[in-house]
Amino acid sequence: MLNTLPLGQLIRISIAIGTALFPLAVTIMYGGVHANAAIRTVPESTRDPQLIANQDLFSANINRQQQADIEGIYQTLTQRYRGINELNAERIERTLLSVSVAEKAFNRNLFRELKANHVDSSNEVLSIELISLSKQNAMVKVEEILRARQGNQSKEFKRSLLFKMVKTNGLWKIINFVETPR
Repeated sequence: MLNTLPLGQLIRISIAIGTALFPLAVTIMYGGVHANAAIRTVPESTRDPQLIANQDLFSANINRQQQADIEGIYQTLTQRYRGINELNAERIERTLLSVSVAEKAFNRNLFRELKANHVDSSNEVLSIELISLSKQNAMVKVEEILRARQGNQSKEFKRSLLFKMVKTNGLWKIINFVETPR
């Protein structure tokens, strides 16, 4: 017998997918150099194999190191969204600087609940904007749509997230993020 969830629970799960997967920050400091990168809207779904990492990242004001950093940032974000869309907690955790045991358990339980209740969920990236970039820190704004559907019930949330990232051992990791007004 197919499990079904009331719409309220479907909405709760949808919000949990987008917000509770990572620790939230109350304060984000804007440090570093503001980048003049011209980053285009990502029209395709994050389920597309090209994803974010292959977007046009070139600008006359970006040097080679900054270009490599921008590509690294996008690779991290690509892995995050792939993990969310595949309901793969381990892939998401690899994009984070640190994850507590409680957060790991929560993510795995959430994904297990979604699968058991046959909830189809996806995050689609609409746009990515590099807000600031320094040698070790970056701020990235992502516009996304979170969709959840079960049977004939569906819900869609459009939102803007501001990610704080840090470069450690040559890899960009997500420290935290906050939802911002659109």
